[in-house]
Amino acid sequence: MSQIEEFSQEYIDKNTPEKDMLFKSFLDSQEPYTSIFKNNPWLAPPNFKEPLSKKKDSLLEYNRR
Repeated sequence: MSQIEEFSQEYIDKNTPEKDMLFKSFLDSQEPYTSIFKNNPWLAPPNFKEPLSKKKDSLLEYNRR
């Protein structure tokens, strides 16, 4: 079964004028994620290339008291 030409990404890109993409600039801006992570850094995922901080160990010791 062959793919229908009208559903291919190339066909869509070729036949969709830039002015019809009303929200393209918003979608390309990566918002709201950029401002969410900027204003709430605790939501950002950890850097897996760095070792875990000692904060967690100190919290565990504090809870054992």
